[in-house]
Amino acid sequence: MALNKIDRSYGWKATKDWSSYLTLKSQSSESFNDYQTKLQKIMLELNTKGYNAALYWENPDPHDYISLVPTSGITGEGIPDLLSVIVKYSLTLENIAKRIRVK
Repeated sequence: MALNKIDRSYGWKATKDWSSYLTLKSQSSESFNDYQTKLQKIMLELNTKGYNAALYWENPDPHDYISLVPTSGITGEGIPDLLSVIVKYSLTLENIAKRIRVK
């Protein structure tokens, strides 16, 4: 699941088309903490609806947890991560691989 608008966090310093994992690591503590606060709210909402969720690099089990990929549609941050997660899961998770059709 893509979590868009990563660039809306307080004091965000964008790095065009970069990995969201690396971008988050390079942010100031204020920006990172603001993002963490927003992320926790989203994860709580998903949990109240019966879904377990984790950031894709912290996901303990993709069968039981939705992988969240932070992205920005404006700066392109996280798009490489999103594509790699889609490819990885399409090759490794059987229920997804069965649904993919190439025409």
